[in-house]
Amino acid sequence: MGLPTRALAMRASRVVAWAALALTLSSQGLLAQVHWISYEEALAQAKEEGRPIYIYFYSEHCPYCRLMEATFSDEEVANLLNSEFIPV
Repeated sequence: MGLPTRALAMRASRVVAWAALALTLSSQGLLAQVHWISYEEALAQAKEEGRPIYIYFYSEHCPYCRLMEATFSDEEVANLLNSEFIPV
């Protein structure tokens, strides 16, 4: 037996509210984010600014790579990478 219509509507509205909040926070830059750029752009920027390049290699089938994605979303890690390195 399924949920009553009212309960289902409440659950759906919560999902929509959380999705809207996530979109709002990410669009305002409140969620930590590493600013990845292309290798060519990084070379030019590194030469200009004198910062080292951080190159991240990954594979879609690598479980450790998925853990690193979570690490990169940490505000302190993202801020450190963005300020001290040029992430590629």
